[in-house]
Amino acid sequence: MWFYSCEISCLRVVVVIFTCVFIVASSMAADNIREAKSKLRLEIKKKVKELTEEDKIKQTFIITKRLIKHPDFQNAERIAIYVNMKNEVGTYDILKEAFAGNKQVFMPLVVGEDMKMVKLNSFEDLKTMPKTKWGIIQPSKS
Repeated sequence: MWFYSCEISCLRVVVVIFTCVFIVASSMAADNIREAKSKLRLEIKKKVKELTEEDKIKQTFIITKRLIKHPDFQNAERIAIYVNMKNEVGTYDILKEAFAGNKQVFMPLVVGEDMKMVKLNSFEDLKTMPKTKWGIIQPSKS
């Protein structure tokens, strides 16, 4: 039950923030929408930092379990996924589950303005992937 209440409170925060931004952005010129998005990102980042490590672990557990039980995930032959950063939902268990289910797994490779999806051969591939200057794990450029 504590999973559910924690999940609801976190979702309420996100819904309220997005609703406020949507209302504000609806009445703004396109030039100001970028600024509103920037403010929203900062507000969400602040809320995420306020979560305890235990809350983050619980949320990752809830999200992971829901995703891997979802029929779309179970029926998928291929998935595209990123490797999480410190304050993001953990994706390692999702990756493990995808490989265990013999799914083809793709990760984004971003070079400048371009993004392409690169197929991973195994979970072990993650151990040899370089990090970008922002600390994001992604496939190598070769």
